[in-house]
Amino acid sequence: LGCNAASTRETDLSLNPENDDRRYEPTPEREYPRTKIADSLPPANTPGEEYATDVYLNADCDINPVATAVATQHQTEALCEHLVGMAIDSSGGDTVEIGRPFSWETSDATAITVVCKNGPSDNYCWPIGMHDVFDGDGLNEPCAVVTACALNECPDPPPPDCADKVCRTVLVCSTVNIEDVWTVQGAMIDAPTTVSIMQDGRRFQDDVFGMKQGYISGTAIYFEIGDYTYQGTISANRNHVQGAVHDILSDTFVGNWSADRITN
Repeated sequence: LGCNAASTRETDLSLNPENDDRRYEPTPEREYPRTKIADSLPPANTPGEEYATDVYLNADCDINPVATAVATQHQTEALCEHLVGMAIDSSGGDTVEIGRPFSWETSDATAITVVCKNGPSDNYCWPIGMHDVFDGDGLNEPCAVVTACALNECPDPPPPDCADKVCRTVLVCSTVNIEDVWTVQGAMIDAPTTVSIMQDGRRFQDDVFGMKQGYISGTAIYFEIGDYTYQGTISANRNHVQGAVHDILSDTFVGNWSADRITN
C-alpha cells in the first residue's frame, strides 16, 4: 500500500490481505507487545548517566513499522492503534530500554493529532484521525508523519553518540470508521443478520459470522467468511456497503452482498 509521506495516502482498491498474514484476534487481557530488551528493565534512569542512542516505536502491534492507520475519530481502546516510544541505550555495548521523557510532533495536525496517556512527555500515546477519505477527494486518505523523540540529558562533556534528542517517525493514516452495528445480507448468508463490527486501524472483525482478515483501504473493504471472500465499496455517507462474493479457491463469482449501518 503506497503512502504519500507528505500528507496523503493513495487508496489501493485492489485489496490483497495475503500481504498481511496477521490475523486480527484482539485479546483484551493481552499486554501491549514489547521487545525482549524490555523484559528486565534497568533501575530508574539517573540523569546524565544513561542516554538514548536510538528510539524504537511500537505501532500497529509491530516494532518500527513504516506506516500504520487509525479509525477516524475512534472512541474505543484499540490495541494496535497505540504508539509506544522506547528509548534505547546501546552506548555500553548492550541494548537496553531506559526511562526518558518524550516529545511528539505531527506533520499535519488537521489530519492526525497525538494524545498521550500521562501528558505530552509520556511515551505511551495514540494518534487521532480527524478526517477520512470522504472528507477530501474520495481517493486519498488523510495522513501525517508522526515523530517520536526521546529527550536526553547528556553527560558533561557529552559523548559523541549523545544527542539532545533521538527520534523515530511513522506515517499514520486515518481510515473510514466502520465500528458500529450493521445489518448484513446477501450471497452465502441465510438471512439478514445484525452484527457488531470492532475495528483496530485497518483491521476489523464481527461478533456473529467470525469474519477473518477484515481490512479497509480507502473506500474498499474486504473480509472472509468460511470459504468465501467479500469485497465491497463503502458509500460516501459511510452508512452502506455493497459488493461481490467469490469462492476463495476458484475465485468464482457466487453473488452479491450488502450491509447497512444501524446506528451512527
